[in-house]
Amino acid sequence: VERIHSQFTAIFGFSPDEVIGRSLYDTIIPTSRHEEGKNAKAEIKKGRHIFLETMRQHKDGSLFDVSITGVPISIEGKGAGVYAIYRDISNRKQAEEELKKARTAAEEATRAKSDFLANMSHEIRTPMNAIIGLSQLAMETPLTPQQLDYQKKIYTSANSLLRLIDDILDFSKIEAGKLDLEIDSFSLKAVLERVSSIINVESSEKGIDFSLHVLDAVPNYLRGDALRLEQVLLNLTANAVKFTSKGEVSVVVELAGESEQEADLRFIVSDTGIGMSPEQIEQLFQPFHQADLSITRKYGGTGLGLAICRRLLELMGSEIQVKSTIGAGSQFSFRACFDKAECEAPEIIAGISKELATELLTNRRILLVEDNDTNLQVARELLEQVGLEVIAATNGLEAVTLAAEKRFDGILMDLQ
Repeated sequence: VERIHSQFTAIFGFSPDEVIGRSLYDTIIPTSRHEEGKNAKAEIKKGRHIFLETMRQHKDGSLFDVSITGVPISIEGKGAGVYAIYRDISNRKQAEEELKKARTAAEEATRAKSDFLANMSHEIRTPMNAIIGLSQLAMETPLTPQQLDYQKKIYTSANSLLRLIDDILDFSKIEAGKLDLEIDSFSLKAVLERVSSIINVESSEKGIDFSLHVLDAVPNYLRGDALRLEQVLLNLTANAVKFTSKGEVSVVVELAGESEQEADLRFIVSDTGIGMSPEQIEQLFQPFHQADLSITRKYGGTGLGLAICRRLLELMGSEIQVKSTIGAGSQFSFRACFDKAECEAPEIIAGISKELATELLTNRRILLVEDNDTNLQVARELLEQVGLEVIAATNGLEAVTLAAEKRFDGILMDLQ
């Protein structure tokens, strides 16, 4: 060292007499950084400027963070030395570390919350299914008109509550990264028929028209996640019905493009409802958000439906487009690309009458595995109503033992 600035003494604690004529390796460069210092010096000797953030030591041996800017000094084209500027950045580094810890803690808290809600799915749905199942059983017993009215309203309200719970749990699974697409062959017609059957009931109750148009060029048998496609369509169409008091709600499916292996489909959901302003559209896909508080009070809901739709479509590699005019309705559209199915998807029976079920199932034996007493009662009585003989097991070990001892026509159990 040939010369130092007074600030050098302020930062490192060495006086000029203690530094000038000595090597930096004997003063401010700690042993652990000697190799780094040699590499930096070599770079400067090559005529290069350097900048690095590293550790240096005080006179008392304590380490702290510094930034170093080093430039070569040349006289008449020859290297004559190095000019180095040191800055004490320990306060900045400490602030960055504290910010990093705070961010990590916040992320861990959010992840813990999401994991908790995602894992609570079974616990929350179990009592809800019991309420719905027992209400359904109660409505099939002799009741006074007043009692039947009460039971119908309990049943309807419980189903509405379950839909809200499903939204919250699905969103939590998405946030926790625990929701994956399940790719399989499916019939587009079957998906649309299920959506139509649900939405037709809701639109009829409000006295509005519901229409479904699938253009001829659209292939029916595809590969993708039929359940999540159905969920997106149900959310969009149910929303359209909710915010429409007169007129119609329509769903159009058209072919946006195709290759030999893939079909790119466009789904368009339109309504003649209350519509939205550009400002409301900007906030539309925020979780737990609705257009304004008056809408929340009037129409209810979690404000999660569209946020879930957006996240599901992102998993599918798509996004939602929105067009809307206040008082004139809204249009939601999205494109989704599916592989064409090599063969027809298996037909899924949506439901049969109790009379036909009884005819097909009487005297068949079912093993029912269920550890919740109320759910066991509900399932047993629903199965016995159609003539099935029900044998129950309360855990997996008992179920395996019974299955080895007796012949069953079917085994019903849940997972976890």
